[in-house]
Amino acid sequence: MGSSAVLQFACPDCEETIYLDDGMRELLCEFGCIVCGAGVDERDFVLASGPANSA
Repeated sequence: MGSSAVLQFACPDCEETIYLDDGMRELLCEFGCIVCGAGVDERDFVLASGPANSA
């Protein structure tokens, strides 16, 4: 069973930080930030580090 990478999204407009998986990343790219609605770019995502990404 494979696991999805945990990503970190930091909205450039409202500065909220959200941890998510690849499926949620696709939704954010399509519909925008879930907090403020700002447009989202692939550059706004990074691989999460620390406890949220530990196996």
